[in-house]
Amino acid sequence: MSFNKCIFEGVEITKTQKAQGIVEFALVLPLFLLLVMGIIYFGMAFSDYLTMSNSVRSIAHDASLRQTEADYRNVVINNTRNLSFANDVFIWQPDTEAGQNNKYLSVEFENSSRNVVVTAHADFNKKSAIANAFYNLMGEKIGNGINIRYSMYSDVRK
Repeated sequence: MSFNKCIFEGVEITKTQKAQGIVEFALVLPLFLLLVMGIIYFGMAFSDYLTMSNSVRSIAHDASLRQTEADYRNVVINNTRNLSFANDVFIWQPDTEAGQNNKYLSVEFENSSRNVVVTAHADFNKKSAIANAFYNLMGEKIGNGINIRYSMYSDVRK
């Protein structure tokens, strides 16, 4: 056996074949890493969506058990005070100090249907490099952010 050849399961592999494998690996590795990082980033963005959705659902449930606007504000404060996202894909800034309705979160009581309606909106963060690149790639197809709306029946408020 010479030094420039090795035997692996009865097949001879020369140095040029080893170099070919290294080149193929070097070409495929960046694409594979891009795919893996995209999956991780999408997972973190989905985690942010679930965090926001669960918070809005919890606010709707708690508000349906309350009677006044002041109670609604306390529910918003309590459910959003320590809320944090895993990523920087979305901008969601409900009023965590006073609990007032704003662009990102509103809690309203519909007298006709006796429902407490909680509406939340989160914008895409244009300062996030990956989110901005994705938004530029997809354009208006994905919209300006996400909207979540929950309504819960309330028989407490008269």
